[in-house]
Amino acid sequence: MRKNWSEYNEELVKRGELLIDPSILGFTEQQEQEKRMGRPLLYSDTLIKLIFFIKFALRLPYRQTEGFARKLFGSLGIKVPNFKTLHYRFSKLKSAVGYGKRWLVESFFSVFKRWFGEYVSSVKFENIRKEIVYKVGIINTLLMAGVV
Repeated sequence: MRKNWSEYNEELVKRGELLIDPSILGFTEQQEQEKRMGRPLLYSDTLIKLIFFIKFALRLPYRQTEGFARKLFGSLGIKVPNFKTLHYRFSKLKSAVGYGKRWLVESFFSVFKRWFGEYVSSVKFENIRKEIVYKVGIINTLLMAGVV
């Protein structure tokens, strides 16, 4: 027995559908078109960001996020991107906001611990804060001077 993939895909999308009264949202979509080369965007960055907020807040997969957004914005007459477009725009959005830069922070903490150790010598909280601020200031000064 062969599986009808288009029906199966549509069933996955429908899992995310939810009926919400759009009048309580008070949401009006403004198409923001920026001057850029190539074909103009069909969906505004504001809409994409709102859909991604919903996706991550509810921990939905892309297809179910599409279904949720269809029901949420469909009755308002707002065209909703499909799951492929959402995935593509999210990959573009991640690089624009600096998503995935944890390695940079981890590298800084690694250098910090290597130079100054894992412990502070102060006991009082205020003195601990000052000690860490001074140590970070030393690292920043050396980094700006190009010594490190």
